[in-house]
Amino acid sequence: MLFETCAACHGGSGVGVPDGSVPAIAGQHFRVIVRELVDFSNKERWDPRMQHFSDERHLSGAQDIADLAAYISRLPPARSADQGNDEHVQRGAEVYARLCTRCHGPRAEGDNRRGFPRLAGQHREYLLSQMQYAVQDQRPNFSPQHVHLLQRLQAEDLPDLAQYLARLGP
Repeated sequence: MLFETCAACHGGSGVGVPDGSVPAIAGQHFRVIVRELVDFSNKERWDPRMQHFSDERHLSGAQDIADLAAYISRLPPARSADQGNDEHVQRGAEVYARLCTRCHGPRAEGDNRRGFPRLAGQHREYLLSQMQYAVQDQRPNFSPQHVHLLQRLQAEDLPDLAQYLARLGP
């Protein structure tokens, strides 16, 4: 089964690792999973572990990617265990409502049709690292508009936003 390779890092239920080193993928939208796998295999996104597991030896073509994405998208999402503290959740909610709701939805549920990822319940540290990579132009598969939006935020907004998103239920 294709998911066994993924489960080695993401866990058998696809919930990742709370320290943010491996994201939760369970219940992520089909189109988002496909895009990320293709980006990793085409070196449009970097992670040494994913480069190895998204190669042709592990995913031999479009059907393997589609099958794997379908399986992952049907796994039940879970709320992150690492949700930080209450100190700045309200501020994160305000930032999210002002800048993110239009694309990611009112509860950060994302949009499969438009290819916007579900962010609700993702690990706080993973969210924070990905936003920081985007701001520093180290995440090439983020759209320029998205990078520009994140660059408009204050440095202290990013941890608050990540903390708010981690606390949202899937």
